[in-house]
Amino acid sequence: MSFVIDKGYPTSMRPIVKRNLPQIAQELSFKLECAGPRLPLTVEMELDITEEQVVENRRHALLAKENLRVAVVIDMGEWAPSPPTSDDEDYEDDSKGTSMIPKPPGGPGRPGSGGYNIAKAMSWSKPLFSQLRTFLASECDKALDTTVCFKNQDEEKLKVVCDKALEQFPELKRFEERWPLTSLIQMYLKNTSEKARRSKKGTELETIISAVTRVEKLKTAKPKRKVVAEDEESSDTQEEEKAPTIQVA
Repeated sequence: MSFVIDKGYPTSMRPIVKRNLPQIAQELSFKLECAGPRLPLTVEMELDITEEQVVENRRHALLAKENLRVAVVIDMGEWAPSPPTSDDEDYEDDSKGTSMIPKPPGGPGRPGSGGYNIAKAMSWSKPLFSQLRTFLASECDKALDTTVCFKNQDEEKLKVVCDKALEQFPELKRFEERWPLTSLIQMYLKNTSEKARRSKKGTELETIISAVTRVEKLKTAKPKRKVVAEDEESSDTQEEEKAPTIQVA
């Protein structure tokens, strides 16, 4: 587009004439056409089923759903937990193998030297733990030789004590390899064997002391008898010296 100024007028009065520029591109025309039918997304399938069958199937589905709901309510209402039996406890014990309480590292009764405290490791109440200790002490006194340590005990007798403890305290089945029983019995036998050893040493020491005392008494008694004998001899000699001599005519 350009502007042409007419020269016959003053510059301030000259009109401005607008002239169109030549067309560069050809004119294009577009024709609006209607879109065709939409393409189906899935393949159409004709099923040999009537409307009555569809209604019948829906009715069966609803009835089945209602029956299932009623059955679930009845089962839950009539359900009651049965008391566990010994077999159930064994099965439950085996099924909880991964959740059983493991044995702490170290030895029992040595918390200051890398061991563990049995009561804290078991996490039992004080009354229950005290009952367990009293029961084990009584059974050990009945079945075991309490003058020797744990490693010198008869395995069959140890098994008898452990079985009785498991019957009395079923909670012990939650511990791996029933380690609280072994630890408590080991500690009890350690104390009783040390006490028996000290008592034996005390008896032996008393025997030695009494023997030494008797020997010392004998040693101190012999010189007195000798002195008495010497005194008697000296008195006899003095009497002989003092006795008058008899002259025979």
